Amino acid sequence: MKVPSILFQQCLLFFLALFLVRGTDDTDASKEAIQTLSSGDTPAAFVRQKIDIHDVMVFARSYGPHNRQAKELLRRLSQALRVKVEFLDVDLLPGWDGSLIMTELQEVTGQWSFPNIFIGKKHIGGNRELDQRHALGELEEMIVQAGQEL
Repeated sequence: MKVPSILFQQCLLFFLALFLVRGTDDTDASKEAIQTLSSGDTPAAFVRQKIDIHDVMVFARSYGPHNRQAKELLRRLSQALRVKVEFLDVDLLPGWDGSLIMTELQEVTGQWSFPNIFIGKKHIGGNRELDQRHALGELEEMIVQAGQEL
């Protein structure tokens, strides 16, 4: 009957040693570290700055039919209306920057897909919403107003 008690003692010593080696974790798990972009900015500050300083801000990918269609339409309209449109292809950013920006955009807009379009600091959605506003004749007026506000 000594064998089980010796085994129990060894297991107890093992767990005690493991606890002492690892120590206690006194960090607060609720205080999540904020990741920064390669530029040093937080994703939230980067996204907000891009939206604030451009009449029309398009967060997109460098590929895909919806991204291409939205870019083509906004390029045509920006030339005709003489308004600056900024395109940022998040998949071409260095390191994890694109993923961090995508996560921030999802938190701000609730939209995971691209393109993610802002006109006059207002989120209008993606390519489908852009096409709808264009078909209704609302898009040009929105872009002109955005150009006058900034």
